[in-house]
Amino acid sequence: MKTRNMETLANKTLLLGNGLAAGRVAENLLDSGYELITATPENDFTFQLPALCDKAKHSRVELLRDTSIRDCKGTNGDFMVQMRIKGETVTRAFARIIISEDYRRLPEFTSYGLSPSRHVISLSQLRKKT
Repeated sequence: MKTRNMETLANKTLLLGNGLAAGRVAENLLDSGYELITATPENDFTFQLPALCDKAKHSRVELLRDTSIRDCKGTNGDFMVQMRIKGETVTRAFARIIISEDYRRLPEFTSYGLSPSRHVISLSQLRKKT
């Protein structure tokens, strides 16, 4: 892979996520001086960035909606990412990629060799009934 100018990549971070966790990661990155590109497959972001009120921080963040990752190549400090943004294919370089997923509690039926049925329910379902 061809090495790009590391000075231009040094602070460029791709953050994939759209929730409370992504919002907190974004705040921390912006407070630390990183340039941030945040992408979500959704049409809008669910988190609010108070940092966007600060013009200096606002100039270092780009929000990409309706975005999917098509391809990613490279290594730490030198990634090439092909994205589909609102129907257009774009390739961009990043120094780092962070995937920020929100915590979701899901039933563990398959871990125990079970399937949901009227006799086998999750703890969440049991709590809803009481």
